[in-house]
Amino acid sequence: MNMLQHISRIVSAIFSPILMPTYAVALGIKLTYLYTLPTLTFLSVVGWTLLFTAIVPVAGIFVMMKLGIVTDSGLNKQGERMWPYILTAACYAGCCFFLRHLHAPAWLYVFLVGGAVAGLVNMAVNFKWKISGHGAGTGGMLAFLVFLAYHGLNAWPIDGWIYAAILVAGATGTSRLILGRHTLMQVAAGIANGAICVWVALTLSMQ
Repeated sequence: MNMLQHISRIVSAIFSPILMPTYAVALGIKLTYLYTLPTLTFLSVVGWTLLFTAIVPVAGIFVMMKLGIVTDSGLNKQGERMWPYILTAACYAGCCFFLRHLHAPAWLYVFLVGGAVAGLVNMAVNFKWKISGHGAGTGGMLAFLVFLAYHGLNAWPIDGWIYAAILVAGATGTSRLILGRHTLMQVAAGIANGAICVWVALTLSMQ
């Protein structure tokens, strides 16, 4: 493995789809009026989000590997993605209900609805064509930040975070190309799917 591939693996791991909800919830709190929440509350909400949307799905995929349902922990085999996608969408839904129970604003927990829908769309498309889950994750994050700015929900300047999200989407998509996991069209379709699903879900939540 050359240095470029090694860096691409690191980028893919840092911006894995299962970590994007945790990043989004953390930014959603710190960049909006929710920044006044006590530090312990912030850490608790982020920690529970990480448990629901990352740790539980990873544990589930590990069990699937033990049962022979999944043979590749990276889910790079097109035919093995259905059940992990269903599990992840269910975990997103669980986290959504958890945040709603905590009386979080709709735009924070509905982001997870958009993410779950994007995952299910990816799953459906995946029966015929391999679409990028990493693309959907970064596209959803970008749409979330743009939505906060568009509706004036940010308490601090957010332009820099939006630019950073664009760079992350580009870097993550490029890493998937370098690793040979996807084509350019599959990455672009993933980004578009994540962005559209999250934007539509958030827009409906404001009605």
